Order: sequence, then C-alpha cells, then structure tokens
Amino acid sequence: GVYEANRVKATQGLHTHIEGPAYACSSAMVTLHAVVYDDEATTENTTYAYTWLSSTNHGAGYSAAAGATNSQELVVNMSSVNSVMYYKVKVQKYENGACVGPADTSAVFTLTPVDRGDVTVTATPATACTQKTLTATSNSPAVVYRWLWLKDGAFVANTGTTNTYVATEAGEY
Repeated sequence: GVYEANRVKATQGLHTHIEGPAYACSSAMVTLHAVVYDDEATTENTTYAYTWLSSTNHGAGYSAAAGATNSQELVVNMSSVNSVMYYKVKVQKYENGACVGPADTSAVFTLTPVDRGDVTVTATPATACTQKTLTATSNSPAVVYRWLWLKDGAFVANTGTTNTYVATEAGEY
C-alpha cells in the first residue's frame, strides 16, 4: 500500500557524496568533487545543478562556499581556511531545463588544514659511497601526494608518491 510506495520512492533518485583529501597544507589548492549516482533514467538533456555549502560548525551555519560555482567540483584555497571546514553539496536534477524529483544533499565532508611539518631525510648506507638512497619522512598528519626532491636548492626529481630518491652526487638534499 502507501507504506510500500513511500519506501520505494525514498530509495530512488539521486545519491551524492563528496570525494577529496581530508587534510591539506595551508598553501594547497584542494579540489572537492561531487559524485552523483542517479537511479533514474538520464538523457542527453539531463543536467545537474550543484550548490556547494560550507560551515565552521559541523551541524549548523551552512552558507554558500567560498569560490562555489554551479560545478561538480569546488576548488578550496587552503590559505583562506583557518580552522576545520565542513562541506555539503546539494544536487538537483533537470530534464530539458525542468526540475525533476527531489534534490539530494551529501553527507558532511570534513576538510582539516595542517602544517606542512618538518621533513627529515636519512641516507642509506650511512657510510661514504658514490650512491645513497635518501628517504624523506614528515611529522605532519597530512597525506603527501607528491614528493619533489631538491639538490642544493634546485629541483632534481619528482618521485610522485614515493618518498625515496637515489642520490648519485654529493650535495644538500
């Protein structure tokens, strides 16, 4: 009956969540991405409107996020984030320009600014030789997405997510 119809209706439609890093350094530009699953049929005329909201309070005080546009992505300049920020995105479906069904609002996404921290480099083997494997570690809780190696202040390598580099020349790394 009525209960069954309401139950089915509540489980259909849009399902939205936000993906992005949970931590970022104050100098970073972070991209949050709205992921939308649509249980209903879509056509070439299907579009979605995105309303990004942010707050410094997990439960209340949400307003338009800084830099928000009607886009599936929100770029956050972490230099303007002083404390933990909470984000939501509201997604509305349109078919031929007409609003279709209820909007869906994502769960709260938490973004925490962190200090870059101190980076320590150790060399293996510790004795003098022509080649050393350098390993960098950081005391920051931030997830490191890319390691860039410098020798005597100049760029020498991008090792991506690998925090090791094989040094074949003497210098300050």
